[in-house]
Amino acid sequence: MSTVRSKTLPSIILVLVTVFMASLFGVVAAAPVRVLRLFFGQKFFWSLLFFLVSIFAIFEHYSLAITLGTLAVLMGSFAEFEKNGDHLYKASICSLLTTTTFLLITLMVWILVKGKGSLALLQSLVFKSFEPVNALYIKYNGSELLTPELKKIITIQSPSIIITALIVSLFLGLVLDRYFFNLVGLKNKRTQHSLVLFQLNSAVIWTFIFTFLGSFFETSLPYVKVISVNIFNVCIVLLFFQGLAVLGHFFATYRVSKIWRVLWVFMLALQLPIVLGFIGLMDYWLNFRGRFARHEAQVRRSQ
Repeated sequence: MSTVRSKTLPSIILVLVTVFMASLFGVVAAAPVRVLRLFFGQKFFWSLLFFLVSIFAIFEHYSLAITLGTLAVLMGSFAEFEKNGDHLYKASICSLLTTTTFLLITLMVWILVKGKGSLALLQSLVFKSFEPVNALYIKYNGSELLTPELKKIITIQSPSIIITALIVSLFLGLVLDRYFFNLVGLKNKRTQHSLVLFQLNSAVIWTFIFTFLGSFFETSLPYVKVISVNIFNVCIVLLFFQGLAVLGHFFATYRVSKIWRVLWVFMLALQLPIVLGFIGLMDYWLNFRGRFARHEAQVRRSQ
């Protein structure tokens, strides 16, 4: 009886924390969703998330329902690919493709159910989620953040914004999951992924270069520019994470203290993200991590 109680309370807390974080922070809730999958198992996890999503959809909390449903597919599919023995890079790509397909199917169903004006309604729901930020901006700057020009940019770049949100969600889910594993006592079930080994192949690098040209040079074909901008945005995010992986490898090689790690990550990731993206791009040609490995080997031989 005590064992059942010891598992019931953490599971209830974990579900409540997941819903709370999904309603307020969105992408950060990927971490507790990942733990839910490993804590409850495959069948109960999908049943629970389907129930929660259905409840919120029935009561017209569409943003929360979509957020939970998307995170469930993202982290649930990643767990399935991970269970099949796929490495981090392959499991990530497969889970992102699965989730993107799920969102496309959901969009088509939405259009069929709502009929005319469905896209306008969806657009209004998206812009409504920006209202708290817009209100703060008006309070401190005296002007609106969501101008018609910005709304147009968001609409055009919405595919890359969604994919970027999925990538960030997956990253946060794999980095922050340890805290939620500790909450439910599943330390031994956590799979350690070495994110410092994350490395993009040449196809992504050259896609970044070509879409850069398509994004910033004038063309008579407007759709080429729209497609180029969206792919370019995703490539920038991927290069940012490759730069973050290089930084993590640097920390490990030179044994940088935790305080300095936090300071450097805060400065580069939050203040100068373009620098990390540039480091990620240069890593393709300069192979920073290979240099770090050779330095570490030389130090070991000299000891």
